[in-house]
Amino acid sequence: MLTNPAAILLAVILVLLPLRACAANRPETIRTGKPAEGLDSITWTAAVANDGRLAIRIDYTFTDDEPRNMDIRLPKGARYLAVNGKPTPADTGVYATATVSRLATITYELPGRVARYSDGAVVQLAGAYGDGDLEFAAQVGSAGIPLRLDGDQAMFVCPRCYLENIGYGDTPVSGAIYAPGAAQAELLFAGLEQPRSQASTGASGQASSEAILFAGVDPGTDAVSMLAVIPASAVPDLARRDGSADDAVMNFRDRFDDPNDVFRNASPPAGKPSSTAAVLLFLLVAGLGLAFVLGWVWNVGTERSARRAADLAGVPGDRGPAISPGNLEAALAGLVVGDRGSGRASVIAATILELARREILTISGSDERRFTLTVPAGATGETTFENAVIAQLRPLGTAPDAPVETVLTGPPLWHTRAPAVTRSLEKALIREGLKQRLVHLNRPLALAAPVSIAMGVVALIGVDGVTIHAWIAIIIGPLLAALALKRSGVSLTAAGKRHRDEWSAYAAVLHRDPELANAAPMSIHELGKPLVYAAALGAAPVAAEALSSTHAVER
Repeated sequence: MLTNPAAILLAVILVLLPLRACAANRPETIRTGKPAEGLDSITWTAAVANDGRLAIRIDYTFTDDEPRNMDIRLPKGARYLAVNGKPTPADTGVYATATVSRLATITYELPGRVARYSDGAVVQLAGAYGDGDLEFAAQVGSAGIPLRLDGDQAMFVCPRCYLENIGYGDTPVSGAIYAPGAAQAELLFAGLEQPRSQASTGASGQASSEAILFAGVDPGTDAVSMLAVIPASAVPDLARRDGSADDAVMNFRDRFDDPNDVFRNASPPAGKPSSTAAVLLFLLVAGLGLAFVLGWVWNVGTERSARRAADLAGVPGDRGPAISPGNLEAALAGLVVGDRGSGRASVIAATILELARREILTISGSDERRFTLTVPAGATGETTFENAVIAQLRPLGTAPDAPVETVLTGPPLWHTRAPAVTRSLEKALIREGLKQRLVHLNRPLALAAPVSIAMGVVALIGVDGVTIHAWIAIIIGPLLAALALKRSGVSLTAAGKRHRDEWSAYAAVLHRDPELANAAPMSIHELGKPLVYAAALGAAPVAAEALSSTHAVER
């Protein structure tokens, strides 16, 4: 009866909050929907020279070893092309062809793409149709038609447009720009989804080891373009232009109809303050710790009171358990012994046997395989739990004082009502145990409701990433705590532990009696009280199973 699925579920929810908060501190991962068939990833890297020249390397990683033709399309002005380390000529400096497999590494040098200003240097790997063609640009502008991105000036063009056997889908893209002070660079991307950036400084701490790393997803529908603003000190040998880097970027973006839709900022990976995870963990540990401390203080006080009461009443107490511990109701004896007992036990069976021993109920039959249980009209017990058992034996809706006799046959005694009977009588027994001060509500479970609310509020305030878990903790947590306390959120008091030790010793004596072990329910008038307690303590499995609402064990 002391199993507690509600408490287990609540503990899982509360533990998930700090774990989820810790996970929220980690950078967001790049999500790909349908991966591109044939192309596993693209890695783009550039190193910026003092005079603004770019040394560029692009690695295409394929998903198989199948040889495929690659039509290479270089940005205008590129030179020194090499494919997998082998110098390769390019027609008009733009087009080349190669056969690649598994990995294709494209390297080239690209001058003229960095402009230095007083407040920074702009790396422009994006162009617009009409750039450099004043007549075309004037015509487009006068017609009110916005410019479009020019793939010839991009970081790299659509891979599936120039690679054989590459299907549609997402391709993860990662890369870096290496330059002095590049860790402070700002990146804008077009054609790259979910752009993220992160500063990186080498272990040596040298300026040349600084880089801005980025990642994203290429949906493969267009060229991927980039505007980057790096410190002006990264290109000290490059002539300085009038104006500012910010104005240059703004002027370029303003040529498009909706620059905010075309270009996206590569923001740092989203992470949450680690303090939130620490606070959530502190609340969980502090709440449970406080609960156990309060429980220990309560137990110490109640045990002292119980010991004083036992001394005054002459109860054996610490002087050792007696063979007959006392007149504790058999169902309560089964409650305090709980899982410490062995064998098939049933507090319901013990109560029915006690009622039959006092001839309030009648059990007749030849053996445990077929018997009849009669509940006379107006039958009542002496304890709350006894009356609860009698009420369950009667047909549903029958008043306690109704002049109706009930006759039941078994086994099974309870038939389809068994689960509902077990739940109802379990609650009745716990209420009686609380009333007799043999059990008390668990302190950790009693504090679970306020702890769950506090942790949920902290999570809502500090960590957006755990919003769902936080609301679950705030709303569901107190309900689960109440359910856990209502069902079986109890533990033994000092008096309950004393009774447990005494009745456990008595159970050991009963287990040594073979007559009790094989006794049928009809033997109650021959064996008397020992059979009643044996059914509650696991020493009379035959009788317990015959009368139990689970046809086995409810303890």
